[in-house]
Amino acid sequence: MGTLLEHEYPWIMAKNRKQKEAEDAVKALLEENGYQPTYQEVADRLKLSKTAVYNRLRGSSVKMRTFK
Repeated sequence: MGTLLEHEYPWIMAKNRKQKEAEDAVKALLEENGYQPTYQEVADRLKLSKTAVYNRLRGSSVKMRTFK
């Protein structure tokens, strides 16, 4: 059995503590804002750099949107 969010967003599956922390931030921002957050929004939430967030999510199943 999982949480409601795991059922709604089965593509979010953490592999380690740091990935789980970043993925939890993605889920929270998604629920709050109704859209997939940017790396910068997740970085602001976690008080990390965008690079750190990218590295945490790189091996996870979360697909982030990017802007040029």
